[in-house]
Amino acid sequence: MRPRPLQFNERTGHVLNSNSLIQEKLFEVHEFTSSKLMKIKEAKTQVMKFNFSHTLDLPPELHIPGFTENLTVIDQTKLLGVIISSDLKWAANTAYISSKALKRLWILRRLKSLDIPPSFILDVYIKEIRSILVLAVPAWHSELTKKQTNEIEHIQKIALAIIIGKPLPYHEALTFFNLEPLSERREKLCRKFAKNTLKSKHSDIFKTCQTKNSYSTRFKPKFFENYCNTQRFYQSPVNYLTRILNSH
Repeated sequence: MRPRPLQFNERTGHVLNSNSLIQEKLFEVHEFTSSKLMKIKEAKTQVMKFNFSHTLDLPPELHIPGFTENLTVIDQTKLLGVIISSDLKWAANTAYISSKALKRLWILRRLKSLDIPPSFILDVYIKEIRSILVLAVPAWHSELTKKQTNEIEHIQKIALAIIIGKPLPYHEALTFFNLEPLSERREKLCRKFAKNTLKSKHSDIFKTCQTKNSYSTRFKPKFFENYCNTQRFYQSPVNYLTRILNSH
């Protein structure tokens, strides 16, 4: 029995076909692990649904042989330190990294109270706190809202205020420590990631433009940019990284 209240598609009985391709892949995974004398742990096996359609929003009923229940459908999970949500928004991840970074600001306050040189405290901030705020930025930077951007930037403002120990405008504090706003830092990391990807075995995610026209234009993009019907697709990581490569 599903927990109440039921959604419309649950009341009507519309669920994902049990003979779907996803279910076939799960059977293949089970066969592979069994052949290697391994066992899939039921408590840690879940499924997340990415579907923005209201008319075809079918709840998946997937299972693996040997499991007592169908796979649990979750809306959010933590993968390699990044919070991924089924709506593909990054509010939860922003809140997570901001909270984690805020909890480490006591390190800076403690070092400041011990009269440690600001240069050393700054180095601690960069390695222990800023590193949290820029973890896996190519995956989520392009889809941040203005509110989320300000929330992350606020952490660095507090950190620099602690290190300086006196009121100072944010732009002056950045100049004093020769730092950049976190928004610029993320863009630089995305650019570096895109260029490094071109040199890796995953370079095929960027498709080179095949120009058929012989006439000359002022701007010829090197990599193909997808036509985007929605803002979500336009701001998606691969499209964003492609635009970065075409702009440099």
